[in-house]
Amino acid sequence: MQSLYQMQFSGCLLAAVQDSVTARIDWRHPYNLHQQPYFNSGVLLADLTQWRRENIQQKLLDTAQKIAHNVPFGDQCILNYVCQNRWFPLPEHYNYQAGMEWVLTNRGLSRKFSPPKNLPLIIHYTTAQKPWLPNTLPEHLPAPAYRQLYWQYRQLSWADVQAVAQNI
Repeated sequence: MQSLYQMQFSGCLLAAVQDSVTARIDWRHPYNLHQQPYFNSGVLLADLTQWRRENIQQKLLDTAQKIAHNVPFGDQCILNYVCQNRWFPLPEHYNYQAGMEWVLTNRGLSRKFSPPKNLPLIIHYTTAQKPWLPNTLPEHLPAPAYRQLYWQYRQLSWADVQAVAQNI
């Protein structure tokens, strides 16, 4: 994870991973955000100095007031609207959006998805299918990715988690 904090943003407001589902499907956004890469707001690394200098917090609040009633993904759409073309793309392993397999399979688009070759550094459960909830999916759909891994980490003490984290 240290490498994430040492990254240079190249003057961008934030670093994020492109949204895994919207990158693989045809979609329309009421504010044309579908016309450029769209990030998932589950894991963000912000250049706070630049945010303060450009008063991004106020821009986000103002934008939310104007468009929040008409966006499909709440804060994620507002962040994309304000930061469009000013975010640095991170590799998918920094925000592996578990649940996209279910969404793509459910839409008949499973061919557009390849599971990661290595264990992601951050696993983000983006749909209602969470590993801590009973699996209610039909049998032909995949269970939430890394379900066993979640339970393995859930059983660890905080000291054990810190020890594992130092080896990543």
